[in-house]
Amino acid sequence: MSDIAIRVDLDEVKRQADATAEALRALRLQFDLAQFEFTRDVRIAPLEIPHSHPVLTMNTRCLGRPDALLAVYLHE
Repeated sequence: MSDIAIRVDLDEVKRQADATAEALRALRLQFDLAQFEFTRDVRIAPLEIPHSHPVLTMNTRCLGRPDALLAVYLHE
């Protein structure tokens, strides 16, 4: 193994995760979703398949498609 360090750039992944989180917050302000929510903890994991347990986890694939993001959120 080499001792030479490499730089890993995760800026785009972070930007997409932040944008997804912000879009989800905007949808929650636009719609009264309280009756459908069972948790306030949401994890944004760009490459994972959305799932609800043990933590509600969403990916960034619905970025730019609010209707799809809302559908995934409500489904999970």
